[in-house]
Amino acid sequence: CSSTSILSLWMVLPKIEGGLGFRDFRSFNLTLLAKQCWRLIKTPNSYWARMLKGMYFPNEDFMQARKGGSPSWVWASLLEGRNILAKGLRWQIQNAANVKFWEDSWVGTWVADLENFIS
Repeated sequence: CSSTSILSLWMVLPKIEGGLGFRDFRSFNLTLLAKQCWRLIKTPNSYWARMLKGMYFPNEDFMQARKGGSPSWVWASLLEGRNILAKGLRWQIQNAANVKFWEDSWVGTWVADLENFIS
């Protein structure tokens, strides 16, 4: 253990346990990034959502957008938040035209197991 990691642990310990009571900043930052991603999905006509779409994912949905060769710090950070958001998302089929049965994770992992069983 380095003195830096001990200091960090002490800083995030609750005050009642003798620490400073700071939050786990990495987790807190990822949570805020995931919240911005949710806002991006829910308000696609906002100025910043249209700007990001035009710059980074003009021909696809935000959840399918790629990182690209040299992403900006903002874009790379949003994609980290998107990964956190995706872990908790569930979607409902309204129009089956865009469903990729073997690729989409809308039913969990058993579809991949079924595909391996069939082939």
